[in-house]
Amino acid sequence: MTAHYAKVDIDNAAPDRPAFAVECVMLSRDLSRYVELQRTLGFTFRIQHTLLRSFVTFAERHAIGA
Repeated sequence: MTAHYAKVDIDNAAPDRPAFAVECVMLSRDLSRYVELQRTLGFTFRIQHTLLRSFVTFAERHAIGA
């Protein structure tokens, strides 16, 4: 199994940045594209999709108040 990680620059993150909300919308679209790619390559990607979808939902909910 291959693990994928994202680098986050905590020092430059500001909670009042409107770009963060836009990034969350893009995150949802990017997840859909990523899952589609993995499935096209022959992976079932069910558990990973569920876990990643939960994270995206969490991120989107918390970005609304940012």
